Amino acid sequence: MYHSAQSIVVGDDVEEERCLKNPGHKGSGSVLQTVIAAIIIALAVGGSAPWWWNKVFQNRPSEPPITSSAEPSKTPYMGPLEGGTDRLGGDLSKVGIQVNTAAECSDMCLHEQNCLSMTFVKHPDANGGICWLKPSIPPPQANQAMVSAVKYFR
Repeated sequence: MYHSAQSIVVGDDVEEERCLKNPGHKGSGSVLQTVIAAIIIALAVGGSAPWWWNKVFQNRPSEPPITSSAEPSKTPYMGPLEGGTDRLGGDLSKVGIQVNTAAECSDMCLHEQNCLSMTFVKHPDANGGICWLKPSIPPPQANQAMVSAVKYFR
């Protein structure tokens, strides 16, 4: 955050130098915390990665996408939990669902007809996390703070 300084002059003396801040600002926090919070909010609200994401995390080959979950004669089941894996983008909702575990998120995907994959984002300093249900199967990308799974049909 940029702060500008202002000097208050009384006669020939400088009374004090003040930092102009936004009303209600309660002091400066860690710059790193601010940047991390901004990235998390941008990803949550925007629903997509920043322009540099794919340059840093190269896409890996993935299984062929399933384009429809409408397979009434087949029984759905969730594949294994993929620890350290993100399946970025393509969320069913712009708002994630608060859950306690990745297994709970996987179970929600299993019972949601339009869900074909899911990603659970662990809270960095609390129990539980945010569940993102997806109508497609985005390619897997490495991210230690996330756990994903894919729905299959037999």
